[in-house]
Amino acid sequence: MNNNVSANEKEQKRKAVGVFPRLPISKALELINVIYELGEGEDIRRRTVFDKLDKSPDSGPSRALIIACNSGYGLSNGSYAAEYLGLTDLGKQIAASKDNYSKFTGIYNALFSNEIFSSFVARFNDKSVPLDEIAIEYLKKNHNLPDEDAVACWAIFKDNLMEQNLTQELSGKRVIVSKEAALEAIKKLPENKNENTAKDSGENPTLIVEEPHSQQNVKPKKHAEAVAPQIHFNIQVVIPENASPETYDTIFKSIATHLLNRDNG
Repeated sequence: MNNNVSANEKEQKRKAVGVFPRLPISKALELINVIYELGEGEDIRRRTVFDKLDKSPDSGPSRALIIACNSGYGLSNGSYAAEYLGLTDLGKQIAASKDNYSKFTGIYNALFSNEIFSSFVARFNDKSVPLDEIAIEYLKKNHNLPDEDAVACWAIFKDNLMEQNLTQELSGKRVIVSKEAALEAIKKLPENKNENTAKDSGENPTLIVEEPHSQQNVKPKKHAEAVAPQIHFNIQVVIPENASPETYDTIFKSIATHLLNRDNG
């Protein structure tokens, strides 16, 4: 009898290994961002990736990271023993995203593809983030997780909820929200209100251009062209005492010709 119980416990623990990711998705995002940065969507040598991360490619934590990113969240291809690592379509979508709305759409697709996480959020949607003991008990009772796995699972789920904007402050309480509510809040962020969204919403985008300070008082060109430039000179002419009248006459004629544009004739 004891042997049967022991065998059942081992089987249950074995099945629990792959039922939830063993690292928060924030760690997986670090990995896919480096893969995309180095290859722009192409596969990259595993050793090159981990050299960029300043980690040993064959260490236990590095292997755990690849497993979480690969089978845990479905963001990458290639095992921890593979020569090359690549990105899935979902991983590329997240890594290549240009705005938060697109990025978090991909992140939520990865998170909610896990059945336990999806059911957990549905169970506690619009409710306060549960106490550790309540969350752990829920995971044990509803998903048949052993004590150790339930504790580990909740720790990772809590990180994912808090770090990926799936909680909001409402009436002084930190509550869990659905991915739809989270995306709606992200959509309202200023960085996502670009020209395209303004057109879609019927708003007229306004472009405000500030002129440099040095040009603020410059008159329009059409007025400037109508005004003749005025130039003022202060000229000091030193003439020797013994200069002849002809010298005086020559000097002043030269001034009239070259500075005042007067005809000598």
